[in-house]
Amino acid sequence: KQVYDLWAKTADTTVTRTKVTASLLIPGQVDVLLAGPSGPAGPSAVTNVDAYIQIRLPLTTTAVVSAAVATPVTVSGTVYIATGQLAQATIDINTNLNALFGGGTNSVGEVLPGIDIAGVVYLTQIIEQIMVTNGARNVVLSAPVADVTLGANNVATLTVSLTYTGV
Repeated sequence: KQVYDLWAKTADTTVTRTKVTASLLIPGQVDVLLAGPSGPAGPSAVTNVDAYIQIRLPLTTTAVVSAAVATPVTVSGTVYIATGQLAQATIDINTNLNALFGGGTNSVGEVLPGIDIAGVVYLTQIIEQIMVTNGARNVVLSAPVADVTLGANNVATLTVSLTYTGV
């Protein structure tokens, strides 16, 4: 599985997450799902990765390469921020949530791996990435209201719809 992950990320730099599984229906087939930092991999990434993998496969193996399926996750609610830090906190919260979902470094320097294809979007991690922001005092989320478990072929895509209130 690791070799397919390496091949996918080598073939196209927009691919940051993969899920590699042996087909349950076809012996010798490997299914490779692709995602980038903001959601499913684009068509050109799928084409690039497929071409790269196909010429490297052992004779007894086949591979089906495809983009993961988007599962929209909207983070909405009200964030209470110390008044003098409202502008920077707004930027930092967006940075933090994007790092949580797609992988990257948040505003306090923590490197986050991103939410795996077929993973779980944990509500506590969303709250943590909001509250780690300098000046954040409280958050009341209206969505999501619980953890979001992704389907077997799905990747979370983030929409931020937060209201920021100075306190």
